[in-house]
Amino acid sequence: MKITSKTNKAELVAYAAQALGAQLDESKFSRDELIAEVRKLEKSLGIASDDAGDDDAVNEGDTGNGNNAQNNDDADSKQAPKKNPRFVYLRIHTPPSINTDEDTEEETHCIVGFNGKNYQIQYDVEEGVKVPYGVYDVLKNAVQTKYRRVKNKREMEERKEQRYKFNVVKTVD
Repeated sequence: MKITSKTNKAELVAYAAQALGAQLDESKFSRDELIAEVRKLEKSLGIASDDAGDDDAVNEGDTGNGNNAQNNDDADSKQAPKKNPRFVYLRIHTPPSINTDEDTEEETHCIVGFNGKNYQIQYDVEEGVKVPYGVYDVLKNAVQTKYRRVKNKREMEERKEQRYKFNVVKTVD
């Protein structure tokens, strides 16, 4: 997400919930703390931040020469598009058990389909499991909607979160 001086707290919280699978409370954080938290989440998920740094995100204004639009266009055209790594080492965390039967076995693997192939990834491998970048992309975009009842209200609250909680251990080009 490109964080600019116009990005408000609600947009940061919505981005964290939808893209990063994290629930942040905007009343508990200042805007700067939310930006720091979003960047920390992006880093832990291996998502490269679209901004160059804090100064660009907060002080996006005038550079003093009056040619801001021209300077930004020149900078964008000279930068090569960023390539994604070929492989990623992922550690997928074991999901909480929803089975109450003693006869059913716990799940030990996550199965992800990418480019016509299924990848069976074991949960909680400390050093990570090597998979193509596309598998990481599929997991990153696997979002589920959960509903919960809010106290003293009749309606349900909708919440989006990552289907599988995971960390990027390292990337390989």
